[in-house]
Parts: sequence; structure tokens; C-alpha cells
Amino acid sequence: MAENGFETVVLVDNEDLLVMQETLAEGGFEAAHTHDLPYLLIAVSGDRGEVCDADGNQVAEIDYKAFAPGFMAYVGPDVLPTTHALKNTGTEPIVVIRVELRNAVGASGSTRLALGIDAEQD
Repeated sequence: MAENGFETVVLVDNEDLLVMQETLAEGGFEAAHTHDLPYLLIAVSGDRGEVCDADGNQVAEIDYKAFAPGFMAYVGPDVLPTTHALKNTGTEPIVVIRVELRNAVGASGSTRLALGIDAEQD
């Protein structure tokens, strides 16, 4: 794992998708970076974090509900490009699967967030 506690492992890399498992250790910091392509984010673990701007200033706090396993977010072209950093202020590693949609540039669709829900529980 990198000195700042952030690690990326590429799971799939083809012309349509880039799928990565990203891990941010407790107390870790992911440096500011820019997303240009729409992506789906799926939470695996984590309990608390802070989203920061490029200067390291907190712009949002993320609580345990956001990182509950099954939480998903689609970040669409309506908010891209976006630049941010992330701090893990929680008690466990933040682990997410990020799916970059390489051929979705310009596709319609707005950013959406959803908690994982078991369809059988309805």
C-alpha cells in the first residue's frame, strides 16, 4: 500500500470499462484527482470519511450509511469533470469498486445515489 494509505487494483481494463478496487486505509488520504468519465461506485466497506477540494478543505462528510456494503452511486456527465480528495476518518478501511464507463461520455443520465436494498425485503 502506498505511503498515504491509498491503493488501486485494476480488475478489468478494456475499451468499454475500467473496473478498479480502491482501498483507503484508516487515517489515509487520497490526493486530489479529477474524474472526467461517468462512473459507478459500489461500497464494500468503510464507516466515515471526508471529501475535500483540491486544496484539502473539507466539502462533505461521509458517514457510515454512505459506505455501508451495497451503497451505490452513479456519477454522471451532469457533474463532470469533478476534482476532489478523500480522507478516511473512520475506524476501518474504505473499500470501493469503481467502474469507469469509457463509452458513456455525453450519454444522458444524471448523478444518482442509492442504498443497497434486497428486493426480497419489499
